[in-house]
Amino acid sequence: MKNYISSLLLLLITTGVLAKIPEDERENFITKKLQDQPNLIAFYIPGIICASCSIGLSIHIGKIDGIDKAKLEKGVELNLKNQVLFIASKIESSVLINQVKNAIEKAGYEPSLWYKWHENSLITHSFKNNIQ
Repeated sequence: MKNYISSLLLLLITTGVLAKIPEDERENFITKKLQDQPNLIAFYIPGIICASCSIGLSIHIGKIDGIDKAKLEKGVELNLKNQVLFIASKIESSVLINQVKNAIEKAGYEPSLWYKWHENSLITHSFKNNIQ
């Protein structure tokens, strides 16, 4: 049993499932996706690696008012490798960001950052600070 668990962990690490993506690599990935897309918002969700869990989360977030279901995959796209959730928003508001944050937390995850493209640069916000 011990060998089985060790093998499973090794497999998860070598396939990238448990590998931690460097912050600059994650931010470059987010920048490419958000660049010149003012209606997209990204959320960094450390630890979200389960494909099944992410499907339910994506469906739930897609039902929130203010999500533009005509963009992405019904308004939501989740990249497990980078642990980043993208939403397409119809409106820019702290209410929408808080609703998405609450949905992520109800699914058992703790989003730490959210990102927005603004005036030719990526703006990073921490959930430790108040959303304005």
